[in-house]
Amino acid sequence: MPRRSRLAAPLGVFAALLFAIPVAGQETVAPESVGLSSERLARLTRVMNDYVDQGRLPGAVVLLMRRGQIAYLEAFGARDVESADPQETDDVFRIASQTKAIVSTAVLMLQEDGRLDINAPISRFLPEFARTTVAVSR
Repeated sequence: MPRRSRLAAPLGVFAALLFAIPVAGQETVAPESVGLSSERLARLTRVMNDYVDQGRLPGAVVLLMRRGQIAYLEAFGARDVESADPQETDDVFRIASQTKAIVSTAVLMLQEDGRLDINAPISRFLPEFARTTVAVSR
């Protein structure tokens, strides 16, 4: 059985959000009840607050779901910086150009399940790339 990475829970949440699995109205459970650490999640809270305080991030909502249950749901910063309107956990976001995010998530999930080796040469999956050349300018 493949070893599960530390990215498993966040990737599952990210995939849930991308594919619109409804989470509205679900209760948040104790992180330990689904195998997560409250202490580590507190570190995540500190990091996110630091990003907002440093102006690196205006606002965000972080949702971590594991085993079909919400273990962490927090809003950070402001949804409108100019009016200082605080970010809420149920705010709706416009998401555009998410092809890279969806494909990256799919690749990581396949890697995690042991069905894809990202270190393997591309020719293993696409034989047409077995004899590629690189252009060198003279």
